[in-house]
Order: sequence, then C-alpha cells, then structure tokens
Amino acid sequence: MEKQLFQALIGSLVMGGAAALVWLFTANVTTTVVLALTGIFGSVMMTTKDQSNLSVVDQVQNLVRFLSGQKIYPYRYGDEWGLNNVRSHSVYYPSLEEAARKDEAALWCDSYNINMDCRNFIQDKAMTAMNSRELDSFIGELVRFYGVERAIYVLSRTIQFSDWDSRFDQAVLDRAGQTDFRTPGLQGMKPC
Repeated sequence: MEKQLFQALIGSLVMGGAAALVWLFTANVTTTVVLALTGIFGSVMMTTKDQSNLSVVDQVQNLVRFLSGQKIYPYRYGDEWGLNNVRSHSVYYPSLEEAARKDEAALWCDSYNINMDCRNFIQDKAMTAMNSRELDSFIGELVRFYGVERAIYVLSRTIQFSDWDSRFDQAVLDRAGQTDFRTPGLQGMKPC
C-alpha cells in the first residue's frame, strides 16, 4: 500500500511539474489544471492493483525485466552430432556387415547419420525452395554443407527406394540407377 502511495505521489509531482512549466510558458489556466488533474488521476489509476494483484506500473516493470532477460539464439542447421564439418567425413560405401567385419562400424554409423541428416535437410527444404523459386540457393546450401558426393548418394538412394513415385522423370530414374548400394537389407531399419 505504501509503495502504491509513493508511486502515485511521484506521478502526481511529475505531472504537477509539467503543469507548472505549461503555466510558465502559456499562462493558460485550463491546460494547467487539466494536466495537473490528469497527473493525479492517471497516477492513481496506474498504481491501483487489479484482481491479479498487479498494477499497470507493475506490468510495465515485469515486461521490461522480461525483455532485458531475453537472449537471442540464432538457429543454425546441422552439426547435430558434434562434427565440425560433415563434408570432411566421406560417404562410407561398404555395407554395415562389411564394416563390422573390418571393425569400421563407427565410420559406417557416422556416415549413415550424416546421410539421414542430409535426407531430412532435403525433405524439409526442397518443396519450399521449389515453391519459392529458390532452388539455386537450396542446391548451393546442400552442396556447401554436405558436398556433391553425399548429395548425389542420398538423392540416388532416395529415388531408388521410391521407384513407385511417378513424379520422377525417366532420366532421373536412370541417373539414380547408376549408383550401387551394398546394403539392400536396411530399408526401414535404424542401425545407429
């Protein structure tokens, strides 16, 4: 209660000072009285608490405190596995079974995870890029982040496993068919 009274007095004094300045410069009684009364009534209204036990002044203070506490975290796509640069990890072509025999299953898993990330990137961005006529920037970003080899590998594999999709032109199907995959048994599995 004392805090509200103090805030109302401060507001009234500030508006009273503004009214006195207006009186000095204009000598207009009506404007001076209106400003003084507006200051008093406005200060009381802004410091009166509502059913949520907050006044307008409290809400403004909370808003300022909230906005000053916010931090900006810009979103950057990729590097979900802590890899510095996915382009530095080449595509691992042998099958999972072959990788396990050579004790290179970790390399296969890294490559597989990057391939899945590349596939998700393509699925998330391709339709938007096509509809907004930004295919050039989409392809540039895809190649810049994943490299040409991985982009062709993932696209070819996706097209080969989507042979039922009639949207692909015969030339696209032929080009995708030129890529050989040695892991035919992994459809629908998540080995890593």
